[in-house]
Amino acid sequence: MTTLRISGEPPTTILLISSSSLIVAAMTAIILKRYYDLFIISFQCVGAMLFHSFHTPILFYIDQVAIYLLAVHCFLIALTSLYTPPIFCLYFGYMTIVYVYGQYNKCFCFDPEETIADRYHASIHILGTIVYTSSMILFLPQDAIGIFVFIRRITL
Repeated sequence: MTTLRISGEPPTTILLISSSSLIVAAMTAIILKRYYDLFIISFQCVGAMLFHSFHTPILFYIDQVAIYLLAVHCFLIALTSLYTPPIFCLYFGYMTIVYVYGQYNKCFCFDPEETIADRYHASIHILGTIVYTSSMILFLPQDAIGIFVFIRRITL
């Protein structure tokens, strides 16, 4: 099992720039008045940018919470639209290969060569932004059930 290095890693420009690409999705959410999406996207964007800047253990866990919240939110939204499931499945398939498979086989995002690993990690940021933004614009209904609406419905 590999140990996760958190503290002491220098910030990389490519990860800072690619994680800030989520600002495009946040601006789209503002324009479309999708405030649930705006909150989750902003939380993920800020968490990723802070973690990729400072690499502290607490920022790592904040980034992880934001990632999983966004993933569950995206999954619930994908279930409410006819057109988004194939797009989300392709993205999650790509992400699973380059992140999870890469973690176990020390390739892609976990390649020993840092520049290669950072490029794959940045591709997850950029592709995620493209998928989420295009889904909000083209496919998602305004009343798509996200994590907040789902939680409110199951607790009432």
